[in-house]
Amino acid sequence: MESPSPGGGSFAALKQFGLADSAETLFFSLTARGPVGVFATDADGGWVYANDRLCELTGLTVEQALGLGWMEALHPEDADRVREDWATAAAAGGDFAGEYRFLGPDGTVRWVRGFAIVVRGTEDLLTGWIGVCVDDTERRQSEETLRAAKERAEQLIETSKAIVLSLDPDGMILIANKAAEEITGYTREELQARNWFDVLTPRDRYPDVWAEFERLVSGAVPKRFENPVLTKTGEERIVVWENSQVFDRGKVAGLVSVGIDITETARAKREAERSLALLEIADEERRHLLDRIVRAQEQERRRIAADIHDDSVQILTALALRLDVLSGRVEDPDVLQQLSEIKDTARAAISNLRQLMFELHPPILDREGLAAALKLLLEQLREESGVEVRLDNRLGDGPVLETSAAAYRIAQEALVNVRKHAHARRVGVELAERPAGLYVRVTDDGRGFTIGDPPAPGHLGLVTMRERVETAGGWIRIDSEPGRGATVEFLLPRLQDPRS
Repeated sequence: MESPSPGGGSFAALKQFGLADSAETLFFSLTARGPVGVFATDADGGWVYANDRLCELTGLTVEQALGLGWMEALHPEDADRVREDWATAAAAGGDFAGEYRFLGPDGTVRWVRGFAIVVRGTEDLLTGWIGVCVDDTERRQSEETLRAAKERAEQLIETSKAIVLSLDPDGMILIANKAAEEITGYTREELQARNWFDVLTPRDRYPDVWAEFERLVSGAVPKRFENPVLTKTGEERIVVWENSQVFDRGKVAGLVSVGIDITETARAKREAERSLALLEIADEERRHLLDRIVRAQEQERRRIAADIHDDSVQILTALALRLDVLSGRVEDPDVLQQLSEIKDTARAAISNLRQLMFELHPPILDREGLAAALKLLLEQLREESGVEVRLDNRLGDGPVLETSAAAYRIAQEALVNVRKHAHARRVGVELAERPAGLYVRVTDDGRGFTIGDPPAPGHLGLVTMRERVETAGGWIRIDSEPGRGATVEFLLPRLQDPRS
């Protein structure tokens, strides 16, 4: 009875190779549980021995693998090729080598590299083959992973809208993608194997670009870099570059440069900056114009107020005095009654004219400033409507007269609205100096209104306030709800003091 071998098959099966008993023992000891699959065949190519590792690779038992049974484990896509190659080697009595897959019963696929050498006995007669199968699965999987990653990277590079260039340490272009062709106008063949500085760098930018290139090649930390690229037609395109170094044995072996064409963005930015500059000039001119308009309006108001005071008020005052004198000379009661009525009318006209003079230009605005003028306006509102008033003045020296006049007119319009429509019990005015200009806030606890409703006929106060503020280049915010009062706040930019 044959003795079983430590692997699969038997000692007797290997007698054909003419091995001494000691050599057989050594062979089995070395191969039984080795890291690679080992097999031996007879002169017809049928396996007579397979070690444990080979059984693991094929997924077969020893009994299933012996003879030509091992071929049943070949992957269907490789089976015909391997059978043909093995038959050819057996027929020619030559060595065998190949790469193929085993498909296990559980669906596991194993790549192997198989090698078999001819063994000849006495008189050089072919007695069989001894071979190995090396598990190549991990290497194959690694290669497949690398290949897939390489394909994905190449696809990303090729489909990227950014320029991708690979440069050697001398600036020669090794790789250029499709975007590089589209943006520069050069074909890939025209770009590759040419120097970056010769073909794409504008001459006036050469020193700066070369300095950055040398810095990167020396191993310095990459940074964002912007420079024009010269196209085939001579146009300069603005490109922002992100560079990374390729190292080989600790030295920079090249650069990978990714560039985003920002030409249109840069042009739009320059146009926006130019438009902004023009807008700032126009705004400054508008401010100066507003300054002159406000001054002219206030001067005209002063002139009209002075004319009323010096002419109409004086005439009516003189008329009232003459009527007093005349009354002393008349005894007829009816005439005296008529004279008294005329004097009352004259005095009422004088009072109305004086109120008109105040509304045209309150003298206190010139003498004591905005806070004093608004305080007087609030006191008049309290006397007329009986509301509780409050003035919170946080101004320092106060704004220039023209700004004060504009703020006074807007606040005056807000307080007129309160008197006419709000039915408020309390009214407050806040004055403050902000970095951007003069801030005014008018609040009341009246009946409020719905923001956005069209103004009633003749109620144009809100519209007037908005127009005044916008003309002054400031902003206004109006907040109100029915039953919750109203808040009007606005800010006027500082006007230039004409005395400065």
